[in-house]
Amino acid sequence: VVNRFAGTRLEELQGEIAGLCKDQHGCRFLQKKLEEGIPEHRDMIFRETFGHFAELMTGETFFAFASHSAKWPFLLDPFGNYLCQKLLEYSTDEQRNVICESVAQDLVNISLNMHGTRAVQKMIDFLSTQRQVSYFSRATPPLPCPIYVLRTPFQLSFLVYNPCAYGARWRQAG
Repeated sequence: VVNRFAGTRLEELQGEIAGLCKDQHGCRFLQKKLEEGIPEHRDMIFRETFGHFAELMTGETFFAFASHSAKWPFLLDPFGNYLCQKLLEYSTDEQRNVICESVAQDLVNISLNMHGTRAVQKMIDFLSTQRQVSYFSRATPPLPCPIYVLRTPFQLSFLVYNPCAYGARWRQAG
């Protein structure tokens, strides 16, 4: 397989990064750039993608017809959520704050999507500030009891409903 990005510098792709997330090879190229650990690359990828995070997490691009108020999925891609997951892993706390804020209103719908649920799971894995946790707690439907984020020995996170306590709050255990 020929890598069409061989020898390409990330800076040459400025302004095209959000579109590359939806392409298998472009997405893999961007993931490798994040793995290199160069802060300028991480920041550039973040700047061009955080406004599209909900769309990238689900792989759904919506199209609204002028004559209707409803939106329909127009394009589905399975690749953007992989870049979202990788960016959550390599982003700074402040970048994660911005990402959590940008997807909070769509969190439940993202979680119901086959690709989105994996990206939300990764987001939970990397919650690192109280601000991020608060975006999650405000985005979820009100429950009579708290929700906990638990980590198993295998570092998987699960949302657990606790019927024994009162008030809605988040806690990271583990």
